[in-house]
Amino acid sequence: MSQHIIAKLSLILLSSSIFGLICSPPADAGVERELLLSQNWKTKQIDELLRQGRKYTVAKKYAQALSVYQKAASLQPKNAKIFSAIGYIQALQSNYIDATIAYEKAIALAPNNGDFYYALGYSFANAGDNLKAEAAYRKAIDKQPRTIKNYLGLGVTLLRQGNYPGAIDIYRRILAFDPKNEEAYQIMGKALIKQGNNAEAIEFIEKSLKQFPTNNNLRLQLATLQLQEGDLVAGLENLQQAEQQDPRNALIQLKIGSIWHQQKDPNKALRYYRRAMALNPDLNEAANGIGEILISQKNYLDAIVTYRKSLEKNKNNPTAYYYLGLALQQRGRTQEAIAKLKKARQLYQDRDDLEGVKKVEALLDKSR
Repeated sequence: MSQHIIAKLSLILLSSSIFGLICSPPADAGVERELLLSQNWKTKQIDELLRQGRKYTVAKKYAQALSVYQKAASLQPKNAKIFSAIGYIQALQSNYIDATIAYEKAIALAPNNGDFYYALGYSFANAGDNLKAEAAYRKAIDKQPRTIKNYLGLGVTLLRQGNYPGAIDIYRRILAFDPKNEEAYQIMGKALIKQGNNAEAIEFIEKSLKQFPTNNNLRLQLATLQLQEGDLVAGLENLQQAEQQDPRNALIQLKIGSIWHQQKDPNKALRYYRRAMALNPDLNEAANGIGEILISQKNYLDAIVTYRKSLEKNKNNPTAYYYLGLALQQRGRTQEAIAKLKKARQLYQDRDDLEGVKKVEALLDKSR
């Protein structure tokens, strides 16, 4: 959940004024006094529970916070803000289904609260239910048509569903409201890329970078597109600018390494691949690149070590099994090579990768 919505929900809790139940006119003064005393006691008890809930939330003691908010809800079951607090705590614990239940209760009690719909959309999106998330975000927009976060949430949900034209339309609306919304520019770029409109995407991102020259997400998008279009020089230039701004970004190191690999400069490629691995040991693409170069240099022993380490992190990487089998074969360890190649074939088959299967079978034929 963004810092904005967290602050918003916290403000709802902090600023809410909790009142007791409104009773019917009393029959006499004695009954009235008893009812007022009961009402005052309950109000004080709820106020104390809310104070404790806020205290536990700030201390990140979410189980305790949830417990006191649930108790408050049992005392005042028609208070929408208490249920929104429960939803907030559930979302903080990644209990997104439970969060949606709480927010739906809050909405049932306060159907015109746009913040509750936004929080419901966020929870559904994180629970993986993009259709319900979309519906909730649209409701939030209906209640708060000038609130940017509602459109950002809807746009991301549409992207996840593959509705790229819809997402692009949403982000154009965001930029009409807020021309300086940096997040909208980078997600708009992503939507154009996903749509496959590279020319329009490149033009849009280049213009965006003039406005946000230090935005590395936009620069990486542009570099990736340029590499896809075969413009290695421009792609490398943008990646090097991105590296200067963020030298500890493993993805940037990987992409620069892949360019030098394509340019047949193995020493530079190895240097960047190894930097990427140092920053993110789980980066399979970097391990695969290192292994391929070592094999091309006939350094089969180091290649075997590299691929074994890679497979410790990801046991379902068919490329690693293939090259490990190749390296073992070159070292004369035929039976080990066959076992790894068969595993590679199985993984390629599971992915319906016919080219991969053919490549493995050709190598297996040499081992027989």
